Amino acid sequence: MRLLILERDHALYAALLMAADPSLKVVAGDDPLQLIDAASECSIWLGQPDLVAQMLRQGVHPVWVQSTWAGITPLLAADLPKDYSLTRAVGIFGQVMSEYLLTYMLAHERQFLGRLASQVGSQWDSRTPGGLRGRQVVIVGTGEIGQAVAHTLSGFGMDLTGVAKNPRSLVPFNRMGSLDDLGRLVETADYLINLLCFGGISAPPFWLALLLISLFAVKLGWLPAGGMADIRPGTPWTSALADQLRHLALPVLTLTLVQLGGYTRFMRGAMIEALRQDYVRTARAKGAPERLVLWRHAFANALSPVLTILALSFGGLVSGALITETMFAWPGMGKAIYQAILENDYNLALVGLLVATAATIAGNLLADLAYAWVDPRVSLAEVAP
Repeated sequence: MRLLILERDHALYAALLMAADPSLKVVAGDDPLQLIDAASECSIWLGQPDLVAQMLRQGVHPVWVQSTWAGITPLLAADLPKDYSLTRAVGIFGQVMSEYLLTYMLAHERQFLGRLASQVGSQWDSRTPGGLRGRQVVIVGTGEIGQAVAHTLSGFGMDLTGVAKNPRSLVPFNRMGSLDDLGRLVETADYLINLLCFGGISAPPFWLALLLISLFAVKLGWLPAGGMADIRPGTPWTSALADQLRHLALPVLTLTLVQLGGYTRFMRGAMIEALRQDYVRTARAKGAPERLVLWRHAFANALSPVLTILALSFGGLVSGALITETMFAWPGMGKAIYQAILENDYNLALVGLLVATAATIAGNLLADLAYAWVDPRVSLAEVAP
């Protein structure tokens, strides 16, 4: 059987398929124009929807196309044929996400005793550590993934509440509520599992990327599913910039949501510590408005450690976004370093790591400058000997 792979990561796909079945005859590449003759001899195609669409426009028709993306918007164009079977990567994330969330919750319980010993006097610390049985869990969204998470957690005796736009009785949820009930439910829940926003802490980047592609590219059609903007000569700079921003929107949103949860937790811990300080108590004793106490005194001082963590992540954003770049077919630095290592191109890999190191140093420099802005106790003025 001959198989055509139309993928920018075609070497990786070809290696995996050949390892699984050495009898396969694989034709792989990322340029449809160079593979027209080979494609006519292959009845099964595996590839990115945009590259497959380019091949279909050359008049070559397969029997079956397996998309490597969940989003298939390029294949839905009116000028493309529809006389072939099409499958895509959907329906496989429910069990993965339920196991991921369960692992996170169990790890949280194990770490709680240590946190309780180091933090005292707040409502958050008053909860007695124990098992998961009886804990209330609010799951926002009761679709395929939400139900898979609920089935996994129900085996641990957890009290499950589902929140949906149109609530109806579902197994294994103990009760159902509408979005209007969410505020009341959050006040009494030990854990709030929001399947759209919880990705900031525990969702894998590849799952979050597929979720955003399915929503904004496939269902709504607002943004492209992947790739980089193809700027033609003579295109006005405003149109070129707008096209680039549209292609950047989903990758940037994915990286933001992946990082946001961690930074929010760091900020929450720093705020709890800052609110216990004497200067906050003094400000309140003087009659300062609570808004001023929170933003000018507590928030400004709590921001300093978060800036340090943010600065250290600059290098990772430059060279450590391999999964996100792969999901959106974005030719970024992380992907370039990974490909260079696979091809033993050590010079390119070292240059990429050098750029990541420079980004980390620049981030730390910006953080040092920001300290003086957020904390009046820090000064950049030279101190006389």
